[in-house]
Amino acid sequence: MLKGKALIITGAGQGLGRAFAQAASASGARVLVADIDRDDAEQTVAAIADGGGEAEAFIGSVADWDSAAALVDRCAARFGSVDGLVNNAGLYVTGPAPDETPERLRSLVDTNVLGPLYVGTHALRAMREHGRGGAIINVTSAARAGRRNMSLYAATKGAVASLTYAALESTEYGVRVNALAPRAMTRMTLQGSDSPPDHAPPEHVAPVVVFLLSDAAAQVNGQVVHFDGRGLALAAAPQLEATAMRPEPWTPEQVAEAFAADLSSHLQPIGWTGGAVSGRPAIPTPS
Repeated sequence: MLKGKALIITGAGQGLGRAFAQAASASGARVLVADIDRDDAEQTVAAIADGGGEAEAFIGSVADWDSAAALVDRCAARFGSVDGLVNNAGLYVTGPAPDETPERLRSLVDTNVLGPLYVGTHALRAMREHGRGGAIINVTSAARAGRRNMSLYAATKGAVASLTYAALESTEYGVRVNALAPRAMTRMTLQGSDSPPDHAPPEHVAPVVVFLLSDAAAQVNGQVVHFDGRGLALAAAPQLEATAMRPEPWTPEQVAEAFAADLSSHLQPIGWTGGAVSGRPAIPTPS
């Protein structure tokens, strides 16, 4: 499905990123394996080479504007184009929000939000210049809807989903932007509070990435896809649930009346309530 395509996959030194890179290569793509860990990145490249594929490692931080530019430039120089990008690199931070430090928060935002923005911006420029279109996948999380002890991580993944919903801007260049909310067992999730044994192995999630990068997904754009290795689902786009109208300026008392009369029955549940896509038991929320 990806024969001849030149792809960038960030955070591809391990876990989901490595599985995405290997699956893309097996489907015919040439892959630039981006990671901050040289040993991990080179292991992924070696695994791809062992399978008969073509890949190169790029060592650098997605949270650095110049490094992101160099990453995209390297893909174009090595493979002749930039046909796809998977913004997979990210930090997984859990814990009570009041206990966070500015250093951890800065790192979280830099990697999870600025990383996709930086690499995505440079990749979009390259795709526009090459005139061949392309596909971008942003890796988000079901946690974006709210999870206990994950609110700050969830906020960064919510930003990634919002970036995906803005895909309309990219269509004039022939570039599709979608997001994937995976549920998989990785070294990163094992360090957190969200890693029960029913998580799928990363390689079971990779087929969705191959599809979304391929021409077979030409009509799929601006979507957030959930996948846990068994169940495949589309998230509903943000929308207004209920509206109360008045022709004149509102008073606080009238706002209270509107909530009591019209809006209170439409209040949304707090936090992620979707459970497992495939019908597996939902992940218990730590108390």
